Amino acid sequence: MFFELSPILLAIDPITLVLILGSIASACGLGSLFVWGGYKTYQKSYAKISDSEILALVQRLGTLTSSRLANNSVLTKNEAYWRLAMLYNKGALKVLYDETYTTGYYALKENLNFNLKLPQNQVITEENMIWLAQQYQGRMSAAILVAATNLTVDEAKREIARFRDLGILSTQYDDNWQTVYVLNKDLSMKIDSPIKPPAQEIQAPVNQSFTQITDAEVIGLAVKGKGKITVASLCLKKTISVEEAQKILDELYKKAIFDLKVSENGTIEYWLNDISLLEE
Repeated sequence: MFFELSPILLAIDPITLVLILGSIASACGLGSLFVWGGYKTYQKSYAKISDSEILALVQRLGTLTSSRLANNSVLTKNEAYWRLAMLYNKGALKVLYDETYTTGYYALKENLNFNLKLPQNQVITEENMIWLAQQYQGRMSAAILVAATNLTVDEAKREIARFRDLGILSTQYDDNWQTVYVLNKDLSMKIDSPIKPPAQEIQAPVNQSFTQITDAEVIGLAVKGKGKITVASLCLKKTISVEEAQKILDELYKKAIFDLKVSENGTIEYWLNDISLLEE
């Protein structure tokens, strides 16, 4: 490719070529400074609000923008912008767009249970890591670990890497070729009878409901809603927790039953893909 382009480059006036290359170098330099400044802003704002608190706020509100985060926390709009951007870049958040694709909203990549807590300010033990992964059907991610601790996403990633090296976790890939971490096969057999660390060390989940809701019931509610259903409406109509409603809808979304849309006020809406159901 270099030799193909050389005649073109040689045909350009030397001064013009220097100006072009200088502009490119300046743009790259300014871009690097911009990102570096953003990263420093991201780090300095840790003292104001933790990554866990931001993820909990995203789950409670459904979606966040930098303005919405700034209005609901002590962060400035600039700090909120970089915190969300970095959490997205580090894989803890995803971006959803409204119907016009003009506004992006940050949302959780997975449903989290913030009632599950590991010992704070202590080294995470193998027993505790296994127990936490078992509560998520053998899965582990930085977001799951952040929700259960006071770690930052970067610290959580380092912990996951440590347990991977210890053979507690192994690496797999999902349908989109994204990296996921799961309990080692030698440990997965213990999921049905999870290890329960001492009560004073780990807070067990509370207010869990065991209501059985079929996929048909959820789809039926969406049909009654002219194809749309939300976490709040499912929670209200079936008298279940927000966490359960979120998990149910996310599972049906993964099975391509629903598509995701974001309303003008930032609410995540689940829409039936099979519109023929609305004609019945």
